[in-house]
Amino acid sequence: MRNRDGLINSDNWETPIKLYNELNNEFNFDFDPCPIKPQFDGLKVEWGERNFCNPPYNRIDKPKFIDKAFQEFKKGKLVVMLIPAATGTKQFHEIILPNCEVRFLKGRIAFSGYNTKGEYVTNKKGKHDSMLVIFKPQEVVKSIS
Repeated sequence: MRNRDGLINSDNWETPIKLYNELNNEFNFDFDPCPIKPQFDGLKVEWGERNFCNPPYNRIDKPKFIDKAFQEFKKGKLVVMLIPAATGTKQFHEIILPNCEVRFLKGRIAFSGYNTKGEYVTNKKGKHDSMLVIFKPQEVVKSIS
């Protein structure tokens, strides 16, 4: 996708390794349905038992990944999502709030990835505050307690 200046925009921004490691230490992930691989589509595959998902933040993909995470949760799987803190959406009130633990992150996260000039940067702050939504089935709660 190109911006108004004709430069390429990307939704592929990496989770800061410190944040990922903290979450992985807590949840012991075995699958990432949103790796930084252009040919991989995490919406078309079965997810692992303990998933970390930092989906593209655009209006088309993010809701699809929230729906997919909810479907995987209903199968008894753990899903931890890093998403914008959008609390006024229908998905937040109908899917996230009744089914998830929500953790709001302090400050804006500095993501890594390629900017519109094609340069790899490690300090790209998002336009939104972020939150973690944790779909945590009862079986998983018992196993990590």
